[in-house]
Amino acid sequence: MDTNYIHTELAHETAKFETEGPSLAGKWLMSIIGILILLGLYLFSLYNYLLFHTVVEMSIIMVFWAVFIIAWNCRRIMDNNYLLFLGIAYLFVGGLELVHVLAYKGMPIFYGYDADPATKLWIAARYMESLSLLVASLFLHRRLKTGLLLMIYTLVTLLVLGSVFSWHIFPACFVEGVGLTPFKKISEYLISIILIVAIYILFKNRKEFDEGVFRLIVASIVITIAAELAFTFYISVYGLSNLAGHYLKLVAAYLIYKAIIKTGLTKPYSLLFRNLKQSEKMARESEEKFRIMMETLKDLVYICSADFRVEYMNPAMIRRTGRDATGENCSKALHDLNEKCSWCVHDKVQQGESLESDLISPKDNRSYHNSQSPIAYGDGSISKMTVFRDTTDQKLAEQQIKSALKEKEVLLSEVHHRVKNNMQIIISLLRLQAGKIEDKQHIDILKDAENRVRSMALIHEKLYQSKDFANIDFNGYAKSIANDLIRNYAVTPDKIRLKMKIEDILLGLDHATPCGLILNELISNSLKYAFPKGGGEIKIALRPINDDEIELAVSDDGVGIPEGIDIGKTESLGLQLVQLLAENQLDGEVDLDRDGGTAFRIRFRK
Repeated sequence: MDTNYIHTELAHETAKFETEGPSLAGKWLMSIIGILILLGLYLFSLYNYLLFHTVVEMSIIMVFWAVFIIAWNCRRIMDNNYLLFLGIAYLFVGGLELVHVLAYKGMPIFYGYDADPATKLWIAARYMESLSLLVASLFLHRRLKTGLLLMIYTLVTLLVLGSVFSWHIFPACFVEGVGLTPFKKISEYLISIILIVAIYILFKNRKEFDEGVFRLIVASIVITIAAELAFTFYISVYGLSNLAGHYLKLVAAYLIYKAIIKTGLTKPYSLLFRNLKQSEKMARESEEKFRIMMETLKDLVYICSADFRVEYMNPAMIRRTGRDATGENCSKALHDLNEKCSWCVHDKVQQGESLESDLISPKDNRSYHNSQSPIAYGDGSISKMTVFRDTTDQKLAEQQIKSALKEKEVLLSEVHHRVKNNMQIIISLLRLQAGKIEDKQHIDILKDAENRVRSMALIHEKLYQSKDFANIDFNGYAKSIANDLIRNYAVTPDKIRLKMKIEDILLGLDHATPCGLILNELISNSLKYAFPKGGGEIKIALRPINDDEIELAVSDDGVGIPEGIDIGKTESLGLQLVQLLAENQLDGEVDLDRDGGTAFRIRFRK
């Protein structure tokens, strides 16, 4: 059957049921009948209050059980579980109400009891009803396990009856000649508060209800609150306050009847298919969004059924192929083949796999990224959706970037190579100049300058040999500096022991250069001044202190720096360089330890 026809008929019938209603004369007639019923009940109360109470309570019980019957029989076509939860609850609330009627004072059923058991059952039923109205809203869209719910309500009902008639542990609610106990009055107020909270939750979820049904349910709960308050004043179970409370309770039950029973029968589309209409609206909106997305999408998209028939082609795919091939065999329509494509992955997609690949179109030599995914339908069938994304420009851009990066790597490598060579020339010039000078003090100055230039040249040599121009492996760099200095100062390895503990830390050029110069100065000072009597030990360490800081330590077990020398005010160029490089280049601090030799520790941030 045409789904558009069904939707049209559904909308027509819904509008018909929602707009049609009783005429003005019918409303007046119903109002007169209602007034006559209330008047008749009042006359019953004057003649025999017990008769009045029984008629009213039985009417309420019939409404409650009718709610259960409607809800239970409609449970398979409702995805809003509010009505079902409330229907199950009213089955047991009505059961407690029935026992309350049978136990009421004057009924010849339960002998040896006063009015207290009936009052206890009344308050227990009110607690069950109010809590059910509160909790029911939580199951508007949640799954409801009806079997479990029935078991819970059955157990609670049996416990209530046992506490009243067998164990006698239910708190007293009524004392003959005195009236209501504090527990009964406080319970009525507490029940009213629970009902107010239930109204609040209903207002938060009012869009889930038909507006008319929502107003009737809220009105029923409000009148129920008024009834509870009325039941806090009576002294005699036959008193006026008790009479008013039963009137209000009857009106509240009638509103529940109007909201759920009458509305559920006269407006079935509005009540039972409300969520269906909302789902259809959402489906139409989703379909429209999908259509707009597919029409504006530049990617090529087509969907193929399990029997290799094209189910859908978006406009971009139609433009690419030159025609709309919907309904045709995909191999013939897209590749002009009379048999299944040799590269087809349709079987794998049917097993639930999603596949991706890159390909080049032989038609125009353009690059595409191809993704093929399964689409599972409600009837169990699976179609394959294929998306071709043109990646030609992206691939070209990637190639250009790789080419540019390669050129920059070659250029940087050449720059570091040339810088290193120029520094080697400077070292050679310093060495030639030192060879023409006989004054040892001037020779030492030139040698120190040579060592400083060599430490910087080593950095550029490491960068030239490395593929990473941003970071330097400081371990190998430090070893090269120390070994060169030992050779330059003609120190025999058996006299000066060198111990290095450098963790695998990569330093950038802006950190590696000052660290290398600091190492050069401190190792040079140790080699020149720390061991006047012979051999000793030099230690070099580099380690992370925490996530943000690094410590560089150079120490020796030599004679040490005298206590009277302040490294911050010394005239030694080497120590001045250490202080300046640590503070200005590394943004760190220098710590000097004179115990057992000399130990410099420089801390700086990564």
